[in-house]
Amino acid sequence: NMSDFEKIDMSLERVVVAVVSTTGQGDPPDGAAKFFRHIKKRAHPATLLQGWRYGVLALGDTNYDQFCKPGKVLDKRLAELGAKRLVTGPENVPGEHGGPCGAADDAEGGLEVTVEPWTKHLIEVVQKVCGGASSTEGGVDGGTPTPAAKKPKTDSAASDGAGGGNIAAAPVAASASTLSDGFHKFMVLFGSQTGNAEALAGQIRGKIEAAGWGASLVNMSDFEKID
Repeated sequence: NMSDFEKIDMSLERVVVAVVSTTGQGDPPDGAAKFFRHIKKRAHPATLLQGWRYGVLALGDTNYDQFCKPGKVLDKRLAELGAKRLVTGPENVPGEHGGPCGAADDAEGGLEVTVEPWTKHLIEVVQKVCGGASSTEGGVDGGTPTPAAKKPKTDSAASDGAGGGNIAAAPVAASASTLSDGFHKFMVLFGSQTGNAEALAGQIRGKIEAAGWGASLVNMSDFEKID
């Protein structure tokens, strides 16, 4: 709702997945413009998001200049504010399309070439780093966590299973419960112009929940409504 961004406690340890599309000549979606202006403010301390582990999936079209610029800008800025990249990028995906900041190209079958392997890689990393869903607050403690009851799937996609990949980030405590600010430890943040990024964000949230964690879905456009 309109006060979502005011309620988010940036200091809490959290896993954030951002899905953002591109409009015009490399601009963020209209509804996400205010969010981007805020996140780019130079007054923010470099430790603002030090509790975050994150991944960015950018959507764009190589027929236009500044391919996937908003996603790339966001990926870089989150790191500058202390957040740690969670994903390293799937294997066997060429060039920038498969890097830590996935860059899906609408002109070249981006869904199959980039989105599906990037999302699969994300779930594999989350399962490995978090060690499986836990019903106990505080999560991973060095032992084997007790799996939480899986929530009903919110879309048709099931979990892609645990797998390999080099994990650069430190382990993140897993919990199916909400944090003190009312949002889940897992947050899927999206900026969408035509609805594609919103749909993909919903699918990613469904995969996270199918793997046993709760996930909050937050629209960047809600930030526009904050005075």
